[in-house]
Amino acid sequence: MHCRSILLLALLICAALPMSAHARQKVVVDADMSFDDAASFAYLAQADRQGLIDLDAVTVSLSGAGYTGRGLSHARCLVRKHGLRGVPVSDGDLLGANPLPEAIRGYVDRVVHNASALSNSAGCPDVPTEGRAARVLTAPRGKFTLIALGPLTNIAQALERDPSLAKRIESVYIMGAGTTHGNLCCGAGDGTDHGQEFNFWADPAAAQKVFTALSGKIRLTALNATDFVPITFAFRDRLAASNTTVATATVVTILADPDVQEYMRQGLMYWWDPLNAAAAITGRFVNYERTRLTVVQSGLEAGRTVVDPRGARIDLGVAADARAFENHFLAMLKGRSSRRTADEVDEGGGIGHVRPRRPAAARGVN
Repeated sequence: MHCRSILLLALLICAALPMSAHARQKVVVDADMSFDDAASFAYLAQADRQGLIDLDAVTVSLSGAGYTGRGLSHARCLVRKHGLRGVPVSDGDLLGANPLPEAIRGYVDRVVHNASALSNSAGCPDVPTEGRAARVLTAPRGKFTLIALGPLTNIAQALERDPSLAKRIESVYIMGAGTTHGNLCCGAGDGTDHGQEFNFWADPAAAQKVFTALSGKIRLTALNATDFVPITFAFRDRLAASNTTVATATVVTILADPDVQEYMRQGLMYWWDPLNAAAAITGRFVNYERTRLTVVQSGLEAGRTVVDPRGARIDLGVAADARAFENHFLAMLKGRSSRRTADEVDEGGGIGHVRPRRPAAARGVN
């Protein structure tokens, strides 16, 4: 066969192969560096290592759980700890309307700082705030999936800075909101009816701006769905028995914290952000239903998310498969393939396996 014929045959074979067999999902993460953000970083780093995604950038919101500067420090330490090279990390320069109370930020900072330590003898050094999140989010990168784990301040600012960003975001998975109840506590939400979720209460204006700009592209992993995935001592024990990777060690450290364990005993801790990240990467674990939503901007309900026939088109997460998620999460942290292995088979769980519980005061803060 002539060289020209061989080349033509090779081109035809390549053209026939599905693009998805070669493409890596480009992902950008916007976080606020609570304890479940740190667990999500461990999961996403393993997804990047396995070639499932290309983690392209990380931004940190100042409106959430992490202290200014410390959140950036923790994010950079976690990126380094998990072996991610060349991933730009920056924080924002705007605060939302409702900063989280010190009662939450203080304990979250300790938990995440311990989980971010680079070795037994090296902590996570402080760095000054940088304020380049909007620039990082709007950097040229083609189309990508956006995973939002905290208040939406950075994303709203980036969309205002560059409206064309909305066209490059193929889809956005947001952990936030809820149409059945809120989870404010510990001094947060004084002057409201406490029907709000933390991330949306922290910056209601930013949440509505994102809804408007990205209508039709949003999958909202709301409290409706995350109520199905409490953090359990049974999962902690399974994880501790398989503590063989940097990713498992990070999450084991989080779950070993005495405050985290006390809130687990009270039934107040959930896998808020890891469920959202897993849904974004796999397209599984969460049941979404199409609706239209608006974020209330003033009054006692400020920060609430309500059904509105004139609102943004949203896929609202209403339930989650707890057993399948836990098995997948554990397998990924251990470095196992994301394909359905024996470890990921749902052993009689499925939707409704863990009944959702309405927290009286979700001190864990998502």
